[in-house]
Amino acid sequence: QSTWGTLLSHFSAHAWLRFMAIRLEDFDVSREHGFLGPRAQWAAERLPVAFEPWEQILDILPKLLLAGRLRERIERLEELPIAANSFSSVPEWKRAMLVLSMLAHAYVFQGRECGDERALVLPAALSRPWFAVAAHLQRPPVLACASIAHDNFGLIDSTRPVTLDNMVARNLFLGSSDEAFFYLQVAAIEADGAPAVAALVDAVNAVRAPTSCDHVALRTVLLDSFAVLQRCICAISSAFSRMTVRCLPEVFCHRIRHFLNGWADGEGLVYAEAGPGRRDLHAFYTGGSGAQSPLFQAIDAGLGIEHHSQYLLDVRRYMPPRHRALVEALEAESALRRYVLTHAADDAELLASYNAAVAAVTDLRSMHLRAVCRYVILQQDGERAIGTGGTEVMPFLRGIRDSTKTAALSACPFAAEPTPKPRESRSLSWRGRGLRAFAWLLGVPVRPLVRVS
Repeated sequence: QSTWGTLLSHFSAHAWLRFMAIRLEDFDVSREHGFLGPRAQWAAERLPVAFEPWEQILDILPKLLLAGRLRERIERLEELPIAANSFSSVPEWKRAMLVLSMLAHAYVFQGRECGDERALVLPAALSRPWFAVAAHLQRPPVLACASIAHDNFGLIDSTRPVTLDNMVARNLFLGSSDEAFFYLQVAAIEADGAPAVAALVDAVNAVRAPTSCDHVALRTVLLDSFAVLQRCICAISSAFSRMTVRCLPEVFCHRIRHFLNGWADGEGLVYAEAGPGRRDLHAFYTGGSGAQSPLFQAIDAGLGIEHHSQYLLDVRRYMPPRHRALVEALEAESALRRYVLTHAADDAELLASYNAAVAAVTDLRSMHLRAVCRYVILQQDGERAIGTGGTEVMPFLRGIRDSTKTAALSACPFAAEPTPKPRESRSLSWRGRGLRAFAWLLGVPVRPLVRVS
């Protein structure tokens, strides 16, 4: 990659927001379906015939896991090489990522619900194509929220909207209705949040438009956007409250959850022959997590809510790259928060509307905290609860909830903005320092680059 390419990869979000309006279609985001994307880009139902051996195993995955014979079947699998033209469309690449991710996690975690040890080496027949597909999609080779939820549903009636009562899960590890409901609920929440994402983008664009000096017209846009956001969060909260009806906490925790884990701690995972020259690669990745949802990070970014969490920044690499770019574009300058703060003293209605939106997000975070307590903490019998993303669940979620709550603004600008916590210090390469210096010359605001091991 050229120096210019490297620079753009680090600072594209800031440049985008500085010089042009944000267009959802440029980020593979749909006004109708949010981060599920336009229908034309949804994952394919099945891979081409050449990759039928993968699909055939996935078709009977619950039976193979129940019989304890999944690993045996995978180890007999012949490697199917991946080339740039192996798949003809984005939907097929997404389907390949889902299929390989589920087969790999099934292989690694087979028998974990019975206390069996997980596998530490992934056979080359899976690891090599999985690495190739993940590299094409610019994502790590691990099961992420984008695959197991966003790319793992179909519609019962394609003429009807994306709602929970019109969705079916395509593939499951164990085949239970609890598992299906959990994945579908995550996808349905992304669809419920679509109007909120569109409203926040419209508001940011309005604030940054050359005609934004017209405060009367602009405040109308912002008031409408904050109202839409509150309605969407109300719908999402309602979805959270329905979770226990169709997905029992004990089933999720003891039967489903371990398949969503990663291997960021401890011994990691060896991807056999996946490296250059067919060398083994030893890697550490976190598992699927709600923190990987671009919806909630986009809402925080649009409202200018800061969490000072390195983990939340790190998990963005598990998102599709364009979704990650939209989150970064929304947070680049905290345009909405700065505008509301500027007019807080003389526009009480706008201030109250913004704070009501922040309060709604706080309530949603509290509801999520209670759901995690019910589904994880109370099922662990006092054990130290580690999330599928590798964090200590309760301290992390409490911190996110509390930092959301403190984001509410005051009519007094000095009381409204507490001194931000310093970010973790990191050592940068000379190349990284040069890129940051060049960005400074261009006037691009940047935070420290994140080095991922």
